[in-house]
Amino acid sequence: MTVAGVARLAIIAAGLLSVSLLARSQAPSFRATTDTVLVPVLVTDATGPVRGLSATDFELLDNAVPQVVSVSAIESRPIDVTLVLDASASVSGRPMAQFTSYVNRIATSLQPTDRWRLFTFGSRLVQVLSEQPGGTAPTFSLTDVGGTTAFYDALLAALISASSGDRPQLVFAFTDGADNMSFNGPDRVMALAARSGATLYVRLTQPRGLAPSLLLPYLPRPDLRALRDLTDRTGGAVSTVDPGDALPKAFVDVLGNFRMRYLLTYTPTNADAAGWHDIVVRTKKAGQSVRARNGYERQ
Repeated sequence: MTVAGVARLAIIAAGLLSVSLLARSQAPSFRATTDTVLVPVLVTDATGPVRGLSATDFELLDNAVPQVVSVSAIESRPIDVTLVLDASASVSGRPMAQFTSYVNRIATSLQPTDRWRLFTFGSRLVQVLSEQPGGTAPTFSLTDVGGTTAFYDALLAALISASSGDRPQLVFAFTDGADNMSFNGPDRVMALAARSGATLYVRLTQPRGLAPSLLLPYLPRPDLRALRDLTDRTGGAVSTVDPGDALPKAFVDVLGNFRMRYLLTYTPTNADAAGWHDIVVRTKKAGQSVRARNGYERQ
């Protein structure tokens, strides 16, 4: 490797070190810190999302113990959104001004009571914006984050930093999924995803062409099985968008899907032991399918 290549590797490693340290410094779990547990739930049948359900239509088991739940529609509640956007050369491939315009369109699609923040990643993770109110476009600038991709490191940081308060949490990741730089693999992110308070959606786009790298690719192509398992554990989903679809459209589709969810709330009864709790959610009507997270960790 040339001197320039060694220097480049050192810069990349330094940029990602903060993500690795963040992952080590915080407990990788969603913990119920109050007596209330929140579970976003999507119910569908052969015609699409099912609306108009009430608490009597649901059955929720916490460690196999039936619970009494209250139900509200997420569309009536403010939400927190974390955007995790691939700004590497293989995805962005466009002037930063256009990328900024896309983010602004996403921001204005949110309600004023919503909150959102922005991470971008390539060879390093950058928190571009901390918590912002929805409905308006803030002033910010984007910088080139390099041609390589640390996708799993970015997901890990986003899931760790997503709060687990009384607001539904949505993490939206837009990438080609071709990870070739992460310190953390899908298994570590999987362990965290099962315990995060966020619902994770991943939208995969076609790469615009990767430049030759001096580094051996870590994951040259998207690991669809790992990503499907990852999103399933949070009650979210992964899908591929058409190459012509712009980033704002992909987000608006996800946002609409998320707002169609119900928020099930309950105080565990006869299931208050510390540690990991399995959650099973179903409806009482045949032919309906439910997407929900599969558990949480209680202190």
